[in-house]
Amino acid sequence: MFDFLSQEYGPFEVDACCDLGGKNRQVNRYWTDCLKENWRGLKVWCNPPFSSNHLTIEAVLRKYVEEWRLDPENISALFVLPDFHSRMPQWRQLFRSAGMRVEYIIPTHDAQGEPVQMFAAPDGALLDLPWPLLVVYAPPAQQRVKRERRTSSPPPIVRTGEAASVRDIHHQISGGQFLKALQAEYGRPGPLQTLMKEIQEAPHQRTRDFCVVGNVLWRVSAGRYQLVLGEDSPLREVVLQE
Repeated sequence: MFDFLSQEYGPFEVDACCDLGGKNRQVNRYWTDCLKENWRGLKVWCNPPFSSNHLTIEAVLRKYVEEWRLDPENISALFVLPDFHSRMPQWRQLFRSAGMRVEYIIPTHDAQGEPVQMFAAPDGALLDLPWPLLVVYAPPAQQRVKRERRTSSPPPIVRTGEAASVRDIHHQISGGQFLKALQAEYGRPGPLQTLMKEIQEAPHQRTRDFCVVGNVLWRVSAGRYQLVLGEDSPLREVVLQE
């Protein structure tokens, strides 16, 4: 995974969250306490510890935001974070403040139902992912402006139908409710319905870029799976809120 992400977002100049000996570093330069370091002018790889009293994920994200505000055009970072829904509202505020965006969601199981293994135990054995991962990119300010510029306005979000009803639920949405609304989106005329039918008719319900697993349409990139939604789907707002 690191090599692929480094090609797309790097090359990274420092690994921000390493053990004292740097045994788990991905690049030559590394930090053991990124909260005390100067991030400015660097491309940073950051896979923070998922449970730490000092290097909490919130503290690391706040540190990046502080550094970004001092030199927004000459700093970037790629974060690998656990997909903890309970903490996402706080993280999302930090994402927005520095123009961060979720690039990939790495599931716990692949298309064949096999566990995804990305991290090694001290004895070298590969460990199954206990939860999905988010790959979050924080681009330099100038690049962020360029990438967000659109040649045309996106279509307005649909305000009626099953998906809109689910979006307007004020309590926590169950997995069953979300899947029911998602299937309704596949049945709504438009580009998403057309793409879903195309992939369902493909051999093994798979093409180079898309696949259908569990009656759900996924985009496939470097072995990672991203849920595909229409640009006008109300479920986009649901996903951002979760």
